[in-house]
Amino acid sequence: MALTILHLGSTGYIGGAVLHALLQSPPPGLARLVLPVSSPAKAADVQRWRASLPSSAAAFSGTVEVPVVPREGPAWYETVEQLSSQADLAINAATSDDLELTRAINRGLVKGKRQQGRRGTLIHLSGVQLIESEPVGDYVETPLYDDGDTKSIASIPDSAAHRSIDLEIVEADTSGALWASIVCPALVWGPSPGPGAKLSTLVPDMVRKALHNGHATYVGTGKNVWVHVSLRDCVGLITRLVALHLAAGDKEGEGQGQGEAKREAHEGFYFASYNDDLIDFRQVAASIGHVLSVERGLVASAEPRAVPCPPFDASMKGVRIEDAARSQADVDVDARTPIWPCRTNCRCIARRGHERLGWSATDRFDEEARRQDVRDCLDVILAETKK
Repeated sequence: MALTILHLGSTGYIGGAVLHALLQSPPPGLARLVLPVSSPAKAADVQRWRASLPSSAAAFSGTVEVPVVPREGPAWYETVEQLSSQADLAINAATSDDLELTRAINRGLVKGKRQQGRRGTLIHLSGVQLIESEPVGDYVETPLYDDGDTKSIASIPDSAAHRSIDLEIVEADTSGALWASIVCPALVWGPSPGPGAKLSTLVPDMVRKALHNGHATYVGTGKNVWVHVSLRDCVGLITRLVALHLAAGDKEGEGQGQGEAKREAHEGFYFASYNDDLIDFRQVAASIGHVLSVERGLVASAEPRAVPCPPFDASMKGVRIEDAARSQADVDVDARTPIWPCRTNCRCIARRGHERLGWSATDRFDEEARRQDVRDCLDVILAETKK
């Protein structure tokens, strides 16, 4: 059977790495990849990138389509709905915060199921900011959510970041309208081999702030902790889910085939993290200081320094830099202070991936891995400044 994947976010950091993996080791039956992008320039970038891949990274021999679909107004959502209706699997790695996009994907998948007599399937990338603490720049106890325990995941507050999107998907999944998996990556590290964004968010932002400040920087005490996962391990979980979704097809016993019992809420929820290993942000800052000072001579001292934790509004997730009401002093604080997630605590247990798929993260974010990640971030950031 010739299968189609609609992949939204193929020029993003994780999405690009997933695309690279699908081209390098395509799952059985995959015949068509549809990669919507927002501009002709991005479409050209994807095509040039694909043409530059060595043969070892370009095993996929099917069709790759890169339609240009500007992300503006109702037409964007209507086109996504149409493309979703033609796909056997939709992967949304584009955004975890667009409710109307999620609804458009869901509508399309349901329509495809109804018209073609098959089940629509979805893999959605959310994020562990869903379970983070307030941004205090210090260690605080947080609930230890376990993805293998559906009651634990169901207890996440509805007000959490990304939660409204996740719940929309959970409702569609448990009602039998489609079959969905939600992946929540931790602090993801390592450069992306994809056609677009090469860096993630947290560590690169700390490197940028270190260059701006002239020294490695952490917020408050820097003892706040996060779970982590390498990009390679994160993509490994996603590609296993891709294979599972495509192989299931209309088989009974997977997802919601015709006549099956409904799934339990949050049965398709997966954390992507390295269990039993937490990284605090003072450690990250120390690794940044070593590379920038000792190895590259870009700052005078390897010793990281603290900056005060800015006040926060508990009703907000992050700081809106574009807000015209913000003062110049606020902007200056933002310029030198690592972003919101670098001030929070986030921990969880990733159990479902191992139990369901035989997946476990294996790459530890130890001192050498942190230093290499800083080197990779620095190379990309310095190259960007030269353009």
